[in-house]
Amino acid sequence: MTQQYFDFTNDLIFRWVMEREENCLAILRVILPELKITAVKRRENEHPVDYLAFDDERGVRFDAIIEDDRERFYDVEMQVAYQLGLGKRVRYYQSQIDQETLKKSEHYDALRESYVIFFCAFDPCGQDRRLYQFHYYEDTDRQLRLPTNSHVILINALGTRAKSPQSWQQSWTS
Repeated sequence: MTQQYFDFTNDLIFRWVMEREENCLAILRVILPELKITAVKRRENEHPVDYLAFDDERGVRFDAIIEDDRERFYDVEMQVAYQLGLGKRVRYYQSQIDQETLKKSEHYDALRESYVIFFCAFDPCGQDRRLYQFHYYEDTDRQLRLPTNSHVILINALGTRAKSPQSWQQSWTS
């Protein structure tokens, strides 16, 4: 008799893990230790965004939305299969977070710092890294970064190359 195992990429397991505040906090701390997150203020699984005025517009349902104690937003998504347009999907999710956090008549400065984090069961960039981080940079001068306070992180479940050998190897094996 073959026994079937489910891992983190299974929708039920992912939701179960993300339901618990201590799990959300632990995952964010491992991915972003430099933020020194001390608490999760809010978390929701399968959070729909229904602000659109037209029925034929495309909506989104965040897998897990988390807000930390400093009011930063994290959209944590599970991507099991590679699909074309991953970058555009990330862009769309980021725009939905912005719609969610900026209220009508608020100034753009009120936009919250946000992170779109995709856990991928494949290598999204083909570089064998465990973690990919993306920001807005000026094309000819990489030192010049546009301060959007938006961050994109892709986690490659198959990756073997660490962001920093000590921190990632210790974090995943501890």
